Amino acid sequence: MKELKRRLRSELSCVNMVFLSILAGACVLLGILFAISGVSGFVYWHTFQPKFGLPPFFMVLFWIIAYALFGACIAIALSAPRCQSEAARKRTAILAACALILCYVWIPVVYKAASFFLATLLAAVIVLCLAVLYSMLRRVSRLASFGILVFAVWMLYILCYTLALFLLNG
Repeated sequence: MKELKRRLRSELSCVNMVFLSILAGACVLLGILFAISGVSGFVYWHTFQPKFGLPPFFMVLFWIIAYALFGACIAIALSAPRCQSEAARKRTAILAACALILCYVWIPVVYKAASFFLATLLAAVIVLCLAVLYSMLRRVSRLASFGILVFAVWMLYILCYTLALFLLNG
């Protein structure tokens, strides 16, 4: 346990906590804005939901936690002292931004347009982006890569959920 605490402190020692808080908060705020503008209650209540689907409150709660975790992990990775060159930081930031934008786009595609096939493809692309991001961050920060792995597990659930929506309603 002491070894884990020591590693955690060493990885967080160079992280700018203000930057981490701002990035995590911005990810959550943008997610909430997309959810407010991109959800139609009519679509949600008039589609067949899978048995393993979460109630709306928990779906929103887990999305908020996932966005905060994603933003925090990217902040940790970008401020890690072992982060490679400026070009590698730029690639990491661009890939993270693309994955985040695709996550934001998933919400209106599912809950407003009810295009479940497109949403399934979006979720699959997000999971692939996260796999690449994980491999990039693994060399930079174990803590950030673990957080991306947790976010990827959430996105795998979202992929299964969206595929089930497509199969039930398509």
